Amino acid sequence: MSSSAPPRDEILLAFQKFDLNVDGRISKKEFLKALQRPGGGDPLSDTEAAALFSTMDKDGDGSIDPEEFASTYGEVQRWVPLAVGDPALKDAFIAFCSFGKAGSEELDNAKFAKLCKEARLLDKRFTKTDVDLTFSKVCPKGQRKLGFAQFESALSAIAAKKGVPVGEVHAAVAAASPVNHGTKASNDAVVAHFTDASKYTGAHKERFDADGRGKGLAGRDSVPKGQGHVPAGGLASLAD
Repeated sequence: MSSSAPPRDEILLAFQKFDLNVDGRISKKEFLKALQRPGGGDPLSDTEAAALFSTMDKDGDGSIDPEEFASTYGEVQRWVPLAVGDPALKDAFIAFCSFGKAGSEELDNAKFAKLCKEARLLDKRFTKTDVDLTFSKVCPKGQRKLGFAQFESALSAIAAKKGVPVGEVHAAVAAASPVNHGTKASNDAVVAHFTDASKYTGAHKERFDADGRGKGLAGRDSVPKGQGHVPAGGLASLAD
């Protein structure tokens, strides 16, 4: 393969766009369906698409295997961007991109790690360390975020690392959604002691009614009166 040839990762990603049932082969039906664009209209007519399929199906067995696809990739390369992927996968990608920042369509390392966690992709074969390594591997040089194409490459890398079909990883991600894991208010014994009126005794207990509500001034054992100063006649002048 010459230096100008597309990288194998690109070819693999393109193959996955056409292999809709993830069985490792592209049927004629899958090939035609993948080239249908959302919103109507086709990049190729049925006749043209069927002729292209026949060209790529070199052994004429009615399907295109990975080797045939790679060797004839140049025939279909221009149409790959129009191939329809799983819309649920794109929706999940946008949801995580937009988590905490509405409208974003790029995924940073932190959100990628969150996605991997929420999709339950982590295990002994694919660890937190692998999450960072995968992100660094597919992230374009000089950038810190992934577009959808790089994200799909990352999922392919994850599938290879875990030793599972890429469709399995896609399904897990498509079913995931970002969750806000906020901290919960403490309710331990110490806090409960100070918020439970029944814990108070003696004079302090009289400050609360039967329902535990504070009585305010009525609950104090003494209430200050007057203006808070001693009259000119001294304390004796206060006596009746």
